[in-house]
Amino acid sequence: MKKSLIFGAALLALGFVSCSEDNTMGIPQVNPQGPVLDGTGIEVKAEAALEGNSVDLNQYESTGLVPVAVLTSQNEAYDNTAYLVMELSSKEDFSNMTELKVTDGNVSVTEWNTYFRKVLGASPKPKTMYARIAAYASVDGQKIRIGSVDNYYLAKTLTVTPLPAEFEIEENYYITGTVNNWALDTANPMVHTDVDIFVDPVFTYTVYLNDAQAAAGWS
Repeated sequence: MKKSLIFGAALLALGFVSCSEDNTMGIPQVNPQGPVLDGTGIEVKAEAALEGNSVDLNQYESTGLVPVAVLTSQNEAYDNTAYLVMELSSKEDFSNMTELKVTDGNVSVTEWNTYFRKVLGASPKPKTMYARIAAYASVDGQKIRIGSVDNYYLAKTLTVTPLPAEFEIEENYYITGTVNNWALDTANPMVHTDVDIFVDPVFTYTVYLNDAQAAAGWS
């Protein structure tokens, strides 16, 4: 009994020591805000794709470039160091956004279309996307935000038409054969759900056969 009591007391003492030495419990971690630069003298002007509220990527496929915005600076501190990045998202809160580097006022058609396919699927139909421009400067190899971390230019809600998918799915499919005596003009439509065909590309047709019909053969 004595040994058990001594052992228990030792554990209790150890617990008191642990609690007294750990004085960081409950203190939230704080990440310092990254450096920002004064945005005085910085102007961002919309180019063709961001002048309106719709963008057809097919219009820019031949050049591979989508003109979005150009930066002008009256601040000598940013000469040859300031540049733009377009933030693109399928969600209004930009929780799934991607960044497209703006080079000479343009972003890549391929990069934009790839992101569209990733987040919005293979459908060729226009979909809603959200875009905004952030300005940065490169200082000693470090990417520093111009203005503030919440400073954006040309925030837009866009209707975007993607490039064609690598495969095509028709809206309807039909079946012909024994079921309609091979008459093309009376081919039977296959059934599809109400879900977008690029999300659920499955079409079905059900045939009910008795033993005699099955024995006679169907094509």
